[in-house]
Amino acid sequence: MQIVRFKWLLHCAVSCVVLALGFWPGRVGAIEEEGPALTSVSFPSWSPDGQHIAFQSNRLDEANCDIWLIHPDGTGLERVTTDPSVDVRPKWTPDSSSLYFLSFRTGDRRLWKRNLSTGAEAQVIESGLSEYAVSHTGQQLIIETSHLKIVSAITGVDVRWLEFGPSAGSDPTWSPDDHEAAFVREDNVWARNATDLSNLRQITTFTHEDRLLGRPDWGSSGFIAFDLDGRIYKIKPDGTELTCVFQDPDPDGRAESPSWSPDGTRLAFVRTVEGLEELWTIKADGTELTQVTHTVATPTFDPDGGTYTGSQSVTIACATAGATIRYTTDGTVPTETSPLYTEPLTVESSLTLKARAWKAGWFPSHVKSAEYVIE
Repeated sequence: MQIVRFKWLLHCAVSCVVLALGFWPGRVGAIEEEGPALTSVSFPSWSPDGQHIAFQSNRLDEANCDIWLIHPDGTGLERVTTDPSVDVRPKWTPDSSSLYFLSFRTGDRRLWKRNLSTGAEAQVIESGLSEYAVSHTGQQLIIETSHLKIVSAITGVDVRWLEFGPSAGSDPTWSPDDHEAAFVREDNVWARNATDLSNLRQITTFTHEDRLLGRPDWGSSGFIAFDLDGRIYKIKPDGTELTCVFQDPDPDGRAESPSWSPDGTRLAFVRTVEGLEELWTIKADGTELTQVTHTVATPTFDPDGGTYTGSQSVTIACATAGATIRYTTDGTVPTETSPLYTEPLTVESSLTLKARAWKAGWFPSHVKSAEYVIE
């Protein structure tokens, strides 16, 4: 069963739909934290010039996914797309000047392209896609609908089918010389010649039925990286040198969506720890694990919400050093222009207190919310 084919869609769609509907398990009660673990940082793509990592996130706007950029050293966090529709799955042009991405703006997962200098955006492919891959020359795309086919990146005209039929592959990636393509088929990594479709071969040979294998990325080092059951692996295209690059020491932690640096020495990937996804990098030999994106800790209230006799002095705190806290008492979500918290608040009548924290270069915290009933 091809579980991976809809992995990214389910992840983002469930986040956005559930957030839009406005309910979460455990929401009933006087105290809540808005923006739980389904807010995501996912699907990194390292730029060919090595200067940026693009990724998708709904961390800032929890009802929507947008495309973001950040430098590999964790600086320069920048939101690229701001359309109210869902934008996902960024990938680069060879000269690093533009980004492709999938968007729901004009239909179901249409392929768009954005010039990073001018901000100009245009739809590239008319039909809906599940996934795609950009050749290293920039001349061709592999697109995934119900099958895999190669099309011109310039005209969108079909070139040839790559995979067709009930067992057609998913999650395509080009070889460094664009002569071959790898993809997920029958829950393993496969590859074949992308020109004459010869040399079809199975690269991995996993047999257990409950695995979740996805997002192969063929790097300049010659290794294909992929995620499997929350771990990051690499393997040679001939099926040798299968190596686990990263397995989270936390039994509940996960790692997925690897993307090679252009020189093939490092991998960017998404790591989930305690329900929070962040972007990390690691050397190809499994050393120098480095966190790239950061999210401000959710503020805390002392005392927390509840029913009290008489007024209460409420202290708001944030565990992230250097964070700025802003709050509201009218039930609205705090913004960067909301009142700044500087000293304990005196709550003399019943109200809903909400707080959120910001820090430059970091994603803002989730919103802390609590109801105070003063009798």
